[in-house]
Amino acid sequence: MKLKANITRDALEPVQLFNTPENWVELNKWIMAHTDYQERMHIMTAAYMAWNLACAIVNDEASNDDT
Repeated sequence: MKLKANITRDALEPVQLFNTPENWVELNKWIMAHTDYQERMHIMTAAYMAWNLACAIVNDEASNDDT
């Protein structure tokens, strides 16, 4: 999948409204603290979709550096 956006690693900035976990363990503990199973699954889906998007952005930039 190729991203068409002009996004570089330097342009990525965290959203200050939300906490940034130290690692995946902390993030997963926060997700699992939600008692409703369906809510947890929605949160986990969104977290891993965001991870995949970040990977795609970084990997697309890395592949563009090779050209």
